[in-house]
Amino acid sequence: MLAGHLHIEGGGFGEPIAAHAPVRGGHFLDEAEYCDRIGIVFRGRMIALGTPDEIKAQAGTESLEDAFIALVEAAP
Repeated sequence: MLAGHLHIEGGGFGEPIAAHAPVRGGHFLDEAEYCDRIGIVFRGRMIALGTPDEIKAQAGTESLEDAFIALVEAAP
């Protein structure tokens, strides 16, 4: 799930849709790099919440994709 300031136009990034988009779901982690804050939900539980850099630091990885995998594998 992605949350924050999103720039979306025709399925890609372009003009802002709002100052803040309360919740935006998605599966493309490269798009999440542009968000102010993201949350990762696994099995109905929030396992990570923060900026993309905070999420990567929490997981000890350099990419959000690797962070997602590490956090899901470590989740109870």
